[in-house]
Amino acid sequence: MLLHDWATIVAIAAALCLVVPLGGYWCILRILSLLQRGRPITRGYREPVTVVIAAYNEERNVGRCLQSLLASVSEPRIQRIIIADDGSTDGTIAVAKAFAAANPLFDVVLLQNGRRGKNATLALAFPHVETGVAVLTDADIIFEPNTLSRLVDAMADPSVAIVVGRTIRPKRHDDGGSEGEALHQRVISSTAAMESQISSTVLSNGHAYAVRREFLEPYPNNAVADDFYLNLRAIDRGYRVVFAAEACVQEIRENTLQSEYDRTRRTIGAGVNAIFRNARLLWTLYRWESWFLYGHRVARYLSPIALVLLLCALAVMASTSSLWLIMFGVVVGALLTGLVGAWLEFNNRSLWFLRFPAYYLMMNLAAAVAMLQVIVGVRFDQWRPSAPSQEKP
Repeated sequence: MLLHDWATIVAIAAALCLVVPLGGYWCILRILSLLQRGRPITRGYREPVTVVIAAYNEERNVGRCLQSLLASVSEPRIQRIIIADDGSTDGTIAVAKAFAAANPLFDVVLLQNGRRGKNATLALAFPHVETGVAVLTDADIIFEPNTLSRLVDAMADPSVAIVVGRTIRPKRHDDGGSEGEALHQRVISSTAAMESQISSTVLSNGHAYAVRREFLEPYPNNAVADDFYLNLRAIDRGYRVVFAAEACVQEIRENTLQSEYDRTRRTIGAGVNAIFRNARLLWTLYRWESWFLYGHRVARYLSPIALVLLLCALAVMASTSSLWLIMFGVVVGALLTGLVGAWLEFNNRSLWFLRFPAYYLMMNLAAAVAMLQVIVGVRFDQWRPSAPSQEKP
């Protein structure tokens, strides 16, 4: 075969890989969800639960998190609240102690772990969980009404190991970060609901998820995402992971383009490591979850590689016809548009028609950087405190 023939094949394959995370997977899943439905789930879990809150320098937010948690609960009863602190240097522990003193009816356990990372901090908390189900969340979260009961509702079904809630990220800025993430969250929630309907979702949400106590195991290293790793472990053992769209929490965090880049880089880096630790799922193609993993995660992680391959292939073919030259120019133009949009936003300016190109470019850059950091062994479990939002405390 000639070089141009190989370039054509590469261009088509790369374009298909880019289409999957841009809506192709959602469309396929939509059709499948109309044709395939998993076994109905038994609901009505009402046993006491434990809430585990991970925190690092969240003095501004942990009080709101705790108050919203209490306000959101009617049933089930919270037996214990564990606040696992990863070496905060601000007033996080003081706020937690004040809450415990003001609410003596609740068993509040404060654990201080030094600065060892989120995974080690959570592992310290797990032996203190005595209930059959634990709800894991972060300190920069506000619980919506009845979220707790909705989150654990499906735990009445013994085949369900984990229930994943939905995070609401309010639009705080007129920029690509806020608008791009808002659209992304809508698509992700819809995707997770369809996956859950068919079998199990591979969505993870460390801001709000319920997990059976027997799955609360120490993580193998300091590089995996706790929520995604647990999901894959549960699926590998034949349990279901269910998405509860009605179980909502609100994240108290800035969602500028810079902050979304940082979050995506950490999430993808930790997610890649979690997949490596559960790589057997990639080869069990007789299971729906394996295909979900490719469509929901792997294709998105590999988008930067597909984009580079597409550009290289189009550059090779550009000299053969005006059509390929135009296509090459369109792709290059789109990337330059995103670059201009990102530059403007990082300089506190924003044009509405450049927001989505900027968001797409920066998220692909985040994925590429995350891949490189995985190779060199960067840790992804030491997180920074959330930036103060524009809300008043």
